[in-house]
Amino acid sequence: MNSDKLKENLFIIQDWIKSADQKVSIWFAFEGIFLTFIMGYFFDFLPSLFEKGLPFQIIFALLISSILVLIGFSAYKSICVIFPRIKNNGKKSLLYFGDIGKMTKKEFNYRLKNYSEKDYRKDLISQIYISSSIAIKKHRNFRDSIICFVIGFILLFVYFIIMI
Repeated sequence: MNSDKLKENLFIIQDWIKSADQKVSIWFAFEGIFLTFIMGYFFDFLPSLFEKGLPFQIIFALLISSILVLIGFSAYKSICVIFPRIKNNGKKSLLYFGDIGKMTKKEFNYRLKNYSEKDYRKDLISQIYISSSIAIKKHRNFRDSIICFVIGFILLFVYFIIMI
């Protein structure tokens, strides 16, 4: 595959990364709004919980704990999508901003002057691989966030139905 095709592939993968970041930003905002409005009602029902018998209190405590853990884990997974976790594999790349930023200007100029087409292709291939693994982690965390939130929401709905 020539360098132009590799660059095109890298840009497509980087678009997938941006897409995950944009979707999770909207999702995280939704989670915040949801928690602000719904959790107020959630805690309004807590006093009536103490009017129930002990077996019901234990069941409701487990239900409430499950809801809070699931929604909290959903928020955590959303944060994992946004938070950058970029590692250096040991070799400095002229395509990765983190490596370039750590070089002195003199070192960067020297490496750039001696940068062959073969080195460029290797860097492109490496960046495609690294970007792909970043994209898959982001999308998996986003998916996990949605799943945990939906399960938590279903349990919250069950909680409201029981309490009414």
